[in-house]
Amino acid sequence: MEVVSTRYLFYKEDLEQFEQIHRQIFDLSKEQHEMLGDNTAIALTKQQLLHMIENLSGNEPISDYVTNLTSQFQPLSMSLFVFNDSLWKLMEKKPESINTMLPIVTIPRFYWKESAINPKNPHGVKRDHDSNLNLELELHKYFALKGVGGEFGGILEGRVVDQESGPRPIITPTFPGSKKMVPKYDVQNIEVRMEFGNLRPHLYPSPLKSIDYTFSEHPRVFYEHGLSVSSDGLQVQLGVGNKKAHPLHGDVLLLLGKRWDSDTPRHEILFYHVWLNALSNLLK
Repeated sequence: MEVVSTRYLFYKEDLEQFEQIHRQIFDLSKEQHEMLGDNTAIALTKQQLLHMIENLSGNEPISDYVTNLTSQFQPLSMSLFVFNDSLWKLMEKKPESINTMLPIVTIPRFYWKESAINPKNPHGVKRDHDSNLNLELELHKYFALKGVGGEFGGILEGRVVDQESGPRPIITPTFPGSKKMVPKYDVQNIEVRMEFGNLRPHLYPSPLKSIDYTFSEHPRVFYEHGLSVSSDGLQVQLGVGNKKAHPLHGDVLLLLGKRWDSDTPRHEILFYHVWLNALSNLLK
């Protein structure tokens, strides 16, 4: 069931600051006005946000306006999951949660490091510095995301994964490091291209039990500030590094979202949700 309003809530001053900056006014219901007057935060509906993007874009095509706005909301996070028998077989190598799927690519990269393990980070996950995620959209043709991130390279012993880039070391019984099986993610230039025709976007997706989010952006980010796009793998092209892009096999789920700092002005977050709802609507 599609979510038709924001999960993240906004206060009266958030809307007033937004309206002052952008010189556009939200068309609020009587109930919303009353709640804001009582200093109660409100959710904004998809219709209200789409109406705002129409006003903001003016004479510019909304698809162009949305694409051009992407640079204002960097860094964005993306995780791509593919569900097929061969990948499920690989997941059986995980020491735990074998019935959940790891992402095959992410932007930015999340990776395992033995030295990062501590009580607050029991899985030893590190996150690369965020890099910009470029968005391309040709209406009714394709939707593409590009950036530097991590490519899934299998599930190997930690002492192999922990090595810096270079030739894979020869592992002997005395080779130091953890023997725990962990996923390997290599730094790569990544491009995901989704063809129109069977795209199924959903705003603010709930966490799925079939997904392993350990080496991905936190599910709460997508739940509050993101969207999912489902498709058949044959309509999705994945390009990694210098390799030729190829279609995927199986069911595909792409998650896109943004992690916000706690001190971010909330009117900026509101502008992002206007953009996100417009993007979701364009993908239908």
